[in-house]
Amino acid sequence: MKTSFARYAAAVAMAAAAIAIQVAVRPFFAGIPFFLFFVTVFVAAIVCGFGPAIVATVVSASLTAWLMSPQPAQVVLFAITGVAVSWFASLRQRRIREQERSDVRQLAEQNRLAREITSERERLIGVVSNVPGVVWEAWGEPDESSQRINFVSDHVARMLGYTVEEWLSIPNFWLTIVHPDDREAAAKHAHDHYIAGDAQTNT
Repeated sequence: MKTSFARYAAAVAMAAAAIAIQVAVRPFFAGIPFFLFFVTVFVAAIVCGFGPAIVATVVSASLTAWLMSPQPAQVVLFAITGVAVSWFASLRQRRIREQERSDVRQLAEQNRLAREITSERERLIGVVSNVPGVVWEAWGEPDESSQRINFVSDHVARMLGYTVEEWLSIPNFWLTIVHPDDREAAAKHAHDHYIAGDAQTNT
């Protein structure tokens, strides 16, 4: 309730400030008595919402009609324009707020999924670490330059004598330790699996 009252009070205060400026510098606004009020209504709609902007429109039209003696047609035109401006400006702000809420929900969902993926990955790594063999995960097309290994089980050091750091730092490290006579066939086998979209488990 207090928040709603504050928004309406702010809209009325904006209209009062605008008429005070109009009266103080009356000669400058003789031909455009509603100039500042268009700004007032627009700002009220953006900051306070549709209802307060309508109140600002009514207050502005009333004060201007009383103190500035505009033509009746000007008052009517301002009132119609004020309602339209209030509606469009508040609609735009509503859409912006809805988009912001949607972005927050999407970010929260992305963070939740990221946590789940991290947790699942950690669980799988724990399982793989106990497999008596060498298991690795690689991304990219299998060739000697582009494919990178982003995981290898700890058994690699005990079984093959190479450190985990070597496997992770050198692109397609596994292919570099295959015997030269078998390297082409091994690379083709890996490439065929990659093209087919098959997952490989190497032990």
